[in-house]
Amino acid sequence: MVEMNGPRAQWNARPAPTTPIKSTNPIRVAIAGVGNCASSLVQGRYFYADVANDAKVPGLMHVDIGGYHVRDLDYVAAFDVNVTKVGKDLSVALGAEPNNTWTFQEIPTTGVIVQRGPTLDGIGKYLKDVVIESPEKPVDVAAVLKERKVDVLVAYLPVGSEEGIRYYAEQAIKAGCAFVNAIPSSLVASQSGRRSSPQPDSQSLETTSRARSAQRLRTAFLLDSSPIVACSLIAPIS
Repeated sequence: MVEMNGPRAQWNARPAPTTPIKSTNPIRVAIAGVGNCASSLVQGRYFYADVANDAKVPGLMHVDIGGYHVRDLDYVAAFDVNVTKVGKDLSVALGAEPNNTWTFQEIPTTGVIVQRGPTLDGIGKYLKDVVIESPEKPVDVAAVLKERKVDVLVAYLPVGSEEGIRYYAEQAIKAGCAFVNAIPSSLVASQSGRRSSPQPDSQSLETTSRARSAQRLRTAFLLDSSPIVACSLIAPIS
């Protein structure tokens, strides 16, 4: 039975674990854009946390990839612009309006407070009457990524956020972490984007432990079956 919980639909949602299964080989993940796709990704981490490494389960192509279990996704930072999300715990922000994705797994309190990112071109004509910008001042994203020792920054910005995607890619390069563009964008093909991007610090990319960890992540945890519709490609910047 489907029940409504505020703006979200419940799909026999599994309750949040009182004692979440911890990561054994953590991949420190930051999220830019705390929307529906990010909600599905984070829910999936807890939904599949207790699945055996070699299990065949619907909704998940691989439980273990190269020694990394889906529960190894460790969310340590998040950025958004919406007043309903900034300043809230990630678990709360993912259920805040205008998010309306299916809830199949309740998310425990994460301790990660969503921080204010820059708006740039992230609020288009279809969102301007829906999203109210937070009055908070945007944080220094690169500094946060460094401070949190982020391995991978995943960008789930609204489709069409070309300036926003370039900005977050540049912050990831400055911080020496991997970057995943999870929206259709011409970022890599853009000559202007390549020219404007700062050169990464080879020392930070090649010798730090978190960069070495990111370099080993060459594939994807793909959540592609109902009710989960989310894809996160985890790969290093080259």
